[in-house]
Amino acid sequence: MRSRPLWILAILAFMLASALATEAHGLRSRVSFTPPSHLAGRCVVATADAADAFHIWVATGLRGRRLLVLSGQWSRPRNVAKEPLTPEEQEVARLHGETALVDARTALYAAARIGIARIIDVIMPPEALARRLAEVSGAKALVREKGAFRVSYEGLERRFSNPEAFLPPQETALVLVEPSWFSPGAPSDPLAWLSSIGVTSDLAVVALADPAATGEQRLMAASYAWAVGATLDEPCR
Repeated sequence: MRSRPLWILAILAFMLASALATEAHGLRSRVSFTPPSHLAGRCVVATADAADAFHIWVATGLRGRRLLVLSGQWSRPRNVAKEPLTPEEQEVARLHGETALVDARTALYAAARIGIARIIDVIMPPEALARRLAEVSGAKALVREKGAFRVSYEGLERRFSNPEAFLPPQETALVLVEPSWFSPGAPSDPLAWLSSIGVTSDLAVVALADPAATGEQRLMAASYAWAVGATLDEPCR
């Protein structure tokens, strides 16, 4: 029984280290990415959120990839017309480029816009998928399938499905797991589940927070990242 408090402290320490690493992210030099052979060619990274995942994808020079997002939420791009940049944000963009303004809500759209992701598969727990379908039910581009639906956005191909209706791609994919994935109806070991259905991945990111995640889900994500031996905020070495 005495080991349980130590386990909890280890997870909390892991989360704190991730937050500190996020602060230093902009100061880190460009990182080369080569999947480690001792991990069967797949690297697993833990980041604070999807925004840090985006910066890793940028740093590794990835382009034209298929991205699998395992999550209970889907964010929306920022509408600059309705929510213009603040003077501070304009200065950040001027000094560091627009990608410096990417956050957890806009990271996937930014990845598509600059060519990192060409197709996005979003796998959701059943209840989350039902909520997402209700949100887009009036979209002209909506194509319904059993346990899934497709809806394109500005030329970006997107398919949303529950785990049972997910169609494994024939190509090596990028993977992003967000904390809101850890919900009823979703496999508790997402990376093992993907491997079991034939998915190959060279780079998987486990985010420790997302806009919809509860505190319990964030703790589960941190525990999972710890369990799979994820490196912290940078590709495996």
